[in-house]
Amino acid sequence: MKAWRYGLVVLLLLGLFAWFAHPVEAKVEGMICEDGKCQGDTGGSGCDVTCPPGNPGGGGKKEEPPTTPEEPPQAGGNSTCSLIESVPTGDTSAKGCPLYRNKYFCLVGQEKAYEEFVVEQCEPKTSSGSPICTSYIWTGTGFTCNSDCFGFSISAYVRFPGFCIDVEPYPVTLVNYDTAVRNSCMGTSTGTGHLDYKGNGTPSDPRPGDLRDINFTLELRPYDGNAYVWLPKLPSPIILPPADPNGSMPYIFRWQQASHPDAGATIQAGQIKGLEEAPPDMYMYEGRAAAPYRLFWRLTYERYTVIEEERCVPGPKRDELGNTIYNCKTRAGIPNNDGHIDKVEVDRRWVSHQRGGEIPASQIQAPPHLLADLNGDGTADALWNWVGLTLRRMTENYFIEGKTYNFGGKIYWGVREGQGQIGYPGQAP
Repeated sequence: MKAWRYGLVVLLLLGLFAWFAHPVEAKVEGMICEDGKCQGDTGGSGCDVTCPPGNPGGGGKKEEPPTTPEEPPQAGGNSTCSLIESVPTGDTSAKGCPLYRNKYFCLVGQEKAYEEFVVEQCEPKTSSGSPICTSYIWTGTGFTCNSDCFGFSISAYVRFPGFCIDVEPYPVTLVNYDTAVRNSCMGTSTGTGHLDYKGNGTPSDPRPGDLRDINFTLELRPYDGNAYVWLPKLPSPIILPPADPNGSMPYIFRWQQASHPDAGATIQAGQIKGLEEAPPDMYMYEGRAAAPYRLFWRLTYERYTVIEEERCVPGPKRDELGNTIYNCKTRAGIPNNDGHIDKVEVDRRWVSHQRGGEIPASQIQAPPHLLADLNGDGTADALWNWVGLTLRRMTENYFIEGKTYNFGGKIYWGVREGQGQIGYPGQAP
C-alpha cells in the first residue's frame, strides 16, 4: 500500500474515533425533556411535563425577566410606544409604592414589538408614613400645603375658620362686677386644590393608570370644641367648653382692679378701631383667645382601570417548572379539560377613588406660636387658631344681642372704678 493511502486510512480512523467519543446532542423543539414518555407538547396529548424554552428539548430562546427602568419607554425618533395594559404585580418598591407591570406596544419603523416594564405608582400615604405636606406657606389668615408625595405636585390653601366668644358687659365693665364669657360657636373650614389630568394619555385617549379630576382638600376641625381665653389680672387660661348661644349660662368672673397703666393697661380705646363706644382716653386691658384645631387631608380622583375577570381560556397554563396544566373546560359537553383559568380583560373604565387621614400637629412645619401643646408633654397636639375670633355682645339674659367685634384674636376690655354705679349683681342700689 502506498504511503499516501496509508495516511488517508489513518485520518479516517481518527475521525471516526472522535465522532463516537463525542456524539452530537440532538434537540427537537417541543419534545419532552428528561422522562421521554411523551413525544409532543399539544393540548390533550396527555403530557404533564414540557420543556421550557432554553432547556434541552424545549428549543427557542430562553426568556429573560422584564427590566425595571426608572421610567417607561418614551417615543423618540421614528418609534412610538403606547401603554396597552397595566396590571398590579402584588409587590412594592423600596419606597413602599405598589408595582405595576405595564405592557407597551411599540412601533419602530415598520417593526412591531411588545415591551414590558415594571413601574411604581405611588399612592398617598397616611400620616403614619411620610408627611403629606412637603412644605408650607403661612399667611396671616391660613396656610398653603404643597404636596409631592402622590406621584405629582399639588397644593391647597385653607383659612382658619371663625369661632365665637360671647361677652357681657362689653366693651366696658366695672370692678367687682359679674362679667361673662361664653364659647358658643366653633366653625370648620376647607380648601381644595385641583388638577384636571395626569398620565401618559389624554382625556380623549386615556391609558390605564391615568388619573383625572384630582382634588386635594385640607380641612380644619375643632380639636375638642374648647376655647381658651387669657385675660390680665385673672387666672388664665380660662377653658370654655362649647355652649348653646341661646341663653345658656356663661363663665362668670370679676375683675378686682381697674384698667389703667399702673395695672398694665397700656392702650387707649381711641387707638383701637371698632371701639368707638368706649371713651377714647380710657385704657383697656388686652387679652386674647384661641381655639385648638386639627388638620385633615383628603384626595379624590378617578383612575382609568383595566377590569379583569377569571375565565376559562383555551390551552394549557405553565407553572414555574414549565408543567402543563389544564383545569377547566372551555365549552360544555367535552370529556376532558381543554383550558385553564386565567384573568381576562373585560372592560376599561374610570373608577373613583378616595383616601385621606389626619396630619398630626407634630408633623406640621408651623411657626411656634401656632403649635398647641395641650397636655404639656412637649409635643404639639393641635394648631392654635388665633385669627378666627369674633366677639359677640350678649344681653343681661345671655342672649346674643347682635353687635360683633373682631380684633384678630385679641380681646380689649375696659374696667373702671365703681363710682356712680347703681349697684352690684344681687345687691339693691
